[in-house]
Formats: sequence, structure tokens, C-alpha cells
Amino acid sequence: MMITPGTRSGLVSIVISSFNYERFVGTAIRSALEQDRQATELIVVDDGSTDRSQRVIAEFGDRLTAIFKTNAGQASALNAGFQRSRGEVVIFLDSDDLLMPGAAAAAWRALGGGETAKAHWSMPVIDAQGRRTGAIQDPELAHGDLRRYAIEQGPLSEMTMPSPPMSGNAFARWFLERVMPIPEQAYVTRPDEYLFGLAPSFGPIVRLPPQSLYRIHGTNAHGEQSFEWLLSFQERHHAIVTAVAAQAFRRERLAHDEQAWARSSWWLRAGRVARAIEQTVPAGGQVALIDQGALGVDADLRGRLVTPFPDADGQFAGAPADDRAALRELNRVTASGDAHIALAWPAFWWLEEYPRLATALRSRRVLAQDQDVMIFATAEA
Repeated sequence: MMITPGTRSGLVSIVISSFNYERFVGTAIRSALEQDRQATELIVVDDGSTDRSQRVIAEFGDRLTAIFKTNAGQASALNAGFQRSRGEVVIFLDSDDLLMPGAAAAAWRALGGGETAKAHWSMPVIDAQGRRTGAIQDPELAHGDLRRYAIEQGPLSEMTMPSPPMSGNAFARWFLERVMPIPEQAYVTRPDEYLFGLAPSFGPIVRLPPQSLYRIHGTNAHGEQSFEWLLSFQERHHAIVTAVAAQAFRRERLAHDEQAWARSSWWLRAGRVARAIEQTVPAGGQVALIDQGALGVDADLRGRLVTPFPDADGQFAGAPADDRAALRELNRVTASGDAHIALAWPAFWWLEEYPRLATALRSRRVLAQDQDVMIFATAEA
């Protein structure tokens, strides 16, 4: 399905996108130029930097192809770099990360002229000075032919994820030609999610040993985003990616159910939980949320105060040790004056694990109930 191997030109393209990273971009460039594979081209796209980045890039002369453009976001930079590239295999490298020696050769062995859509790898973490911290970015990664899961559960299903950030991926050109350009307005940030969200729908994924280093330095572009920001982004992301994947499946006459995808989507379910709380709990009200801390909901959710269950100084304290501990927490919540308690789907298993808690909850008035969330009044019916 969806397989169009390349012409085996043998060329690997490394595309570095950069914005205001003058302190890192030179090191990233050197890591690309020092690859031990001769059939490698390097393209560096500066997205309108206002620091000395363009001067740093220009110092490398004709050892690379430089593109200096007005600022329009990372998706725009990646689109520009890909349009200029010629490689059968493409690595998109963030300018604050580094490629390890042999990365281009490993990417070619995994992808060159074959059916695989993407290769990816976990990345050892380095600090601002380039020292390894001992941490590993995304130690667990999806691999194999995941198209069946993409068709049955959707392209963003738990079985087709996770993926590392952009610098931990290499893509087959035939795949990129089918999904690029990346929608620029929707992916001013996080354009990697568009590409790795679609790859499992088009071909197998190969996991390689680490081929790059991931730098955490305190000013990384993503940073800590609020639940509402992430939810808004992920809902748009789901709509875009599922539309592209569904079109590909229709072209191949592969039966799929987009409504089932929406029902099982993690972020769409999270959005339905948030809307149920908003519709059930009055503005200014309070709700204790049993979700194992999985949703990452902010304490202020659309004017409602959300507290974790169990609560440890505002953080999820972990699943109760036993039924008695679960009941103690329920009694504490009731005594604290919380008028509502919500059970989100990541913790639905609690109803079997803690039967006395389940009985106590069901003795309360059920205010909302569906496949995503149950909301109870804390006072007994």
C-alpha cells in the first residue's frame, strides 16, 4: 500500500531549520558536515533570525546550501528546505540538536529505495553546553508495519505512537512527496507532529539505535504549554492528519471508519471530558478529577477549579493502595466541600479495582455518564 520506492539516487538530504539559535546552529551544521557518507547534501534554512545566525551560517560557504527567508514559522522553513532538497532520504534536524556520526548512512540503509516510510530513534539528552545528562528522549518507540492500526484505530492511535521529536526521524522522499507541504498556519510550531502522525499510515516504521542528540537548554521552542493550548492544537492536528490519511485510504480502497477514529482519539476524548465538566459543573465550582493525572488538566479549567484525586499538594498522588484508602480519599473530598467528582476514562479500571469506591460513587447522583467520563455529585442521593 502506498509504496513508491525511489530511484536509488543514493543521496541523503539533511535539512536544518533555524530561528535565533546562533549559539547552537554552527554545532548542528558541523555535525551534519562531518557525516561519513559522501552522498549527503546539507541545506540550512534560516527563518528570519534577528541574531547573528545568518552570519554563522554564511561562514560555512559553499559546503552547504543556505536559504535566508522572512520569518513564517518552522513549517514554512521545512517546506522551503524540502523543496530545495534532492535526496531520496531526508533528515530534518533542529538547529539546537546534533547528528551523531554515521546517522546519514544508517538512515540510507533503513530507507533508501525501499518500502519503509520512516526510521526513528531514541535520543540521548544533552544540556546547553553539549554534555550528556544521562536522560533519554522517548526511550519507547513504535516500530513495524502499523498500517493496520492506523486503518482500524486512526493515524494517531496509541499503537502508532509515540515518535521522537523532529531530530530523531528520517523520512523516505516518496512519503514526504505525498504529504508535503506541511500546512504552515496550523503548524507554526510542532510541524514534526504532522509528519510523524502520518508516516504509519503510509508505510512501515523502522527503529534504529540513537543517531542524534537532543538538546534541552531552557529555551526550547515548545516549552510547557497549558492544557487548553495543547487541546486546541491537538484537535486541529487530528482533523488535518485524519483527513490526509483518510484520503490516502480511499485512494487505495481501504475500508476505514473515521467516526471510530474520533471516538478513540486520546485528545478528542480529553476534549469531551473538558466539555462535560464545563457543562456539568457551574462556573466557579469545584470538581475532584480521577484520571491518574493522565490528562494534565490545569487547575483552572474554564472557570472551574479542578483538584486531583487523590491529592498531594495539588498533584496526583498515585492510585490508592487499596479500597480502604480510596474510600478515605472520597470521604476527604466530600468533607472538603467539593460538590462534584469526575472519573475520566484513563481511570475507569478503578471501578473494578476498588469495588467499595465504585459502590460509594454510584450511591451519589450521576450528573453525566458516557464512554469518556462519569461525573457524580459528592453528596449521596
